[in-house]
Amino acid sequence: MRIIILALCLLIISSCNKTQNISPQQEYDLWIQRALVLLPNGTTEAMDVLIKDGEIIELVPNPDLKITDSKVEDAKVIDANGNFLMPGFIDAHAHFISLGKNKANLDFLSTTSWEEVVTMVKEKAAELPKGEWIVGRGWHQEKWPNLPNEMIEGFPVHDELSKISPDHPVMLTHASGHGLIANAKAMELAQVNASSKSPDGGVILFDQEGQPTGVFQENAMSLISRAYAENQKNKTEDDLAKEWLNYLRLAEEECLSQGITTVHDASISFNDALKFKDLSNKNELNLRLYAMLSDHALQNTPLQTLRDHVESTREDRFFTNTAVKAFVDGALGSRGAWLIEDYSDLPGYKGENVTPFESLEKTAEIAKELDVQVCIHAIGDRGNREVIDVFEKVAGDEIGERRWRIEHAQHLNPTDIDRIADLNIIASMQTVHCTSDAPYAVKRLGEKRVEEGAYVWQTLLNKNIHIANGTDAPIERINPFENLYAAVTRKRLDNDEAFYPNQKMSREKALEIYTQANAFAGFQEDWKGKIEKGYVADIVILDTNLLTCEERDIPNTKVLYTLVGGQIKYTAE
Repeated sequence: MRIIILALCLLIISSCNKTQNISPQQEYDLWIQRALVLLPNGTTEAMDVLIKDGEIIELVPNPDLKITDSKVEDAKVIDANGNFLMPGFIDAHAHFISLGKNKANLDFLSTTSWEEVVTMVKEKAAELPKGEWIVGRGWHQEKWPNLPNEMIEGFPVHDELSKISPDHPVMLTHASGHGLIANAKAMELAQVNASSKSPDGGVILFDQEGQPTGVFQENAMSLISRAYAENQKNKTEDDLAKEWLNYLRLAEEECLSQGITTVHDASISFNDALKFKDLSNKNELNLRLYAMLSDHALQNTPLQTLRDHVESTREDRFFTNTAVKAFVDGALGSRGAWLIEDYSDLPGYKGENVTPFESLEKTAEIAKELDVQVCIHAIGDRGNREVIDVFEKVAGDEIGERRWRIEHAQHLNPTDIDRIADLNIIASMQTVHCTSDAPYAVKRLGEKRVEEGAYVWQTLLNKNIHIANGTDAPIERINPFENLYAAVTRKRLDNDEAFYPNQKMSREKALEIYTQANAFAGFQEDWKGKIEKGYVADIVILDTNLLTCEERDIPNTKVLYTLVGGQIKYTAE
């Protein structure tokens, strides 16, 4: 009996020793020490993480582990010092190049008045040669505490802007991306005047005297953007290529500094797709892109060319282009969201359908043939209903298998929520839109519609609807911590009152969605979105424990390290 007991003791000691040491044959490139690791089940554990060839090869639940393998003396070591380690954030809906462009041009996201916007344009005009375009984005009149004296249908007019920039065409895009204001010079170049007509799916706002106010909504924006595009033709191909690459690097820098390692790029041209693919082939992308071709690109590129392109990216882990993006309506802030009933603050108006149904169906049919994911922008309840109809007509019971997505799914009729659940449609939402829209959502929709179907994340989760989450940057800031704060509190940063708080998420669910669920939404859940052996080492280390910190500390979280494929891409040091 003593011999048996002794043998068992030796076996236990031997087993314990194995948990304290890595085998001498174990090789690694990077050893992350003393991290508080967010595990796939939503719990945390003090662990060391070993990384080799861009993948996690070992998780060791022992923060005091000592490794003395001579084969890895030159390996990098990161001391996490007990800080929170989690998978890199996956932003399931953003506009990547536009984010970089926004960083390079005038950014109005933080403006609090029309006067501030005008001043920024005036300062820019003083810097630029006459005739050069001034471009900016991010203004939102509903978020200003003080409104300008001259307005039409809730929007500022161009007069003051035109006075301070008579020699520079100006194009300032609304924060939603579904409207813009142009000055007199820009309208002159676009040949817009009192006799101009609003195009299908768009609106030019005129004043009481029949003169254009400078406000262009939805498809009418193209009248100004085409004039801007004509100006761009004066630049050389080399200049345009350098400009585009600068936008990309600025976007990468911004994302990595926020702990974002993958972006679902919501609508790109085929030309941009080829540029991204070339950079990926050269290993020159610093984060991962899951991109959606625009419906225009899909419908205007030869089918075999599309098939070859899609298949060449399907297994590419840095640039995957196996989705397509279309639009059915506009945004709530610009009253472009397509509603079943009138806007509460604009009787007689229901928003805009910006793409004919025949075109949406054609896009879905081509996508089905190519086996690519369909992602359709729908914000209003009528827009969402029409997208559900198109999905059901084209794919039927295969929707869930194909993981087709409604991008935004913001305002739903209660009867359509069950249809989304029954058809296994992914609701690709942006939690920060809820708190961002809070100042005017009830004004636009009325309390009943907001309570029953607007930003109803918990209602969707209770019906087992798969939710993805993103920021829609540059419409909102790319900051994932502000987005998480909105998800778990339903509060604005400047207001402690929760907006319909019964719809908020738990922190565990919000983090799961921002990593694992978003990976699923891009067919990539088998190799990223988790801190787990065999998964890519897309990792972020934070100074804040997002599960246990005070609510108000979430948006102030700082990124200490961002790793993509085991490579350090950002450090706060």
